[in-house]
Amino acid sequence: MKSLELGGRSIERKTKKEVVAAMGGKCNALLMADRVIKEDNGKRGIIGSFNTFNFPAFPFTAPPFFVYANLEDFSGAEEFSVTIAREGAELVVFSAGGEIGFQDENLEAEILIPAFGVTFPKQGSYNLILRIGNRQMGSRRIIVNQSPIPQIGGV
Repeated sequence: MKSLELGGRSIERKTKKEVVAAMGGKCNALLMADRVIKEDNGKRGIIGSFNTFNFPAFPFTAPPFFVYANLEDFSGAEEFSVTIAREGAELVVFSAGGEIGFQDENLEAEILIPAFGVTFPKQGSYNLILRIGNRQMGSRRIIVNQSPIPQIGGV
């Protein structure tokens, strides 16, 4: 935090990082992928990222996939949850959660969750939602279509 003299009064200015940290961090990425690997150089390899499923009939159980989130500007330990729910309804087709420990507010943290046995009862729009504590930190729409030829993973 920096102080600035203005008209005989001291005004405290916060850096952008301090403002984001006070708001409770941010989500840099939230996605689904067929595979997520860690390369020898420490980078993440996101393989087969998607947001659409095409199934021949319903209900249909999706092939296994992963949910990946990249977070920053948090500190300490926080509970998290990831859900996939039908848009406009309270039907949850996937839910997982746990606790994540943030080493330092200047470091990024990652959440990687395997999603097995996710059954979609009908076509339509669903939402992938990430919550840290009781705050929604990220979301993205998932489109589930009926298609005569099944595709493994996303489109």
